[in-house]
Amino acid sequence: MAPKVTSTYKVKKKQQLLLAAREVFLSKGYTNATIQDIIDIAGVSRGTIYNYFKNIDHAFVEVLYNDDQYLLPNIQIDSRKSVWQQLTFWIEQLVDIHTNQPSLVQARSEFFLSSNYVNNKEHFSYIKKRYEVMVEGIKRTIQQGKDAGQLNPVTDGDTIAHYLISFMDGMILNTDLLGSQVTSMEKQIDFFLESLKTLLCPIVQTPQK
Repeated sequence: MAPKVTSTYKVKKKQQLLLAAREVFLSKGYTNATIQDIIDIAGVSRGTIYNYFKNIDHAFVEVLYNDDQYLLPNIQIDSRKSVWQQLTFWIEQLVDIHTNQPSLVQARSEFFLSSNYVNNKEHFSYIKKRYEVMVEGIKRTIQQGKDAGQLNPVTDGDTIAHYLISFMDGMILNTDLLGSQVTSMEKQIDFFLESLKTLLCPIVQTPQK
């Protein structure tokens, strides 16, 4: 009889496979990556890998999902920093993660331009959900700021959230493809934060002691 596999073991094993898959996508991109590459990096059998990933597309989406857990805004109203300060810090973290650390931007761009994704978008519901979750996270942050009397936005949170994501996605992708000097990334981010400040109208408050 096969040994019983605990849920804890499954979680740890999946995390191990996700790290291996991420390494593959970082080095090879999406187009040239294969399930065999993940098997070689992880040092597991083909049977094991298919217990967790149906195919290379499934593996890539799972890696994206795992990465996203660290990218959503986590704003605390009772923090010593204001909502505006926390929001700008989160944006700066996103920029740092995607420009100064190994990034999946190239693999993502290849995936979204692939015929498999373009012709089968309905099979990748998580991609749409991912965007919606990001929008909701930013909207929630803006609403928290309003409720706490720290933000006085000039338009609705939904519009601002879409604007923020569109700018960040475009800037990160272009910078990855062309380099920060070509895109003038630092100046663009500074200008973007000023425009966001105009939209959110943060209210200056006396710091907590």
